[in-house]
Amino acid sequence: MLRTRPPPASDPDDTLAGATSYLELAGITIGGWLMLRRAEAALTHDDEGSAVDESEFFASETTTRAAGLLRPVTSGARRLGPHV
Repeated sequence: MLRTRPPPASDPDDTLAGATSYLELAGITIGGWLMLRRAEAALTHDDEGSAVDESEFFASETTTRAAGLLRPVTSGARRLGPHV
């Protein structure tokens, strides 16, 4: 599969406007991946205690915010108003 990169933003403000939301999205994604690995390890070792429950909680409460971060990440500086 060929991966292509999006063209670089011509205005640094567009890149910086979505930086915080992008980092939050990265944290949610990486946190979800780590919680999944932890739950899989717990299931492999027949230890279905709190690791699975915590992973389910994280998935239901935290990962749902990821979809809401798409617009701030991709909109650029225009969404912040004329001052930027």
